[in-house]
Amino acid sequence: MAAIALGLGGAAIPGDGGKPTFSDVTEAAGIRWGITRTALRGWNLVETMGGGGGFVDYDGDGRLDIYLVSY
Repeated sequence: MAAIALGLGGAAIPGDGGKPTFSDVTEAAGIRWGITRTALRGWNLVETMGGGGGFVDYDGDGRLDIYLVSY
């Protein structure tokens, strides 16, 4: 979730000692992510591969948008 907080937070805010601090906004942004099992017995091959994601300014508003891919 740290990666999501980095992408949605936009920038690090210096705190004490010049160390950056980040806020986890995953839940506030409405992001729920997980791998669910749909097979009745065991896992399907595709379900074991997981997914991926990335950050891009898709709509050109200057803020990073998150794109998550699932099997």
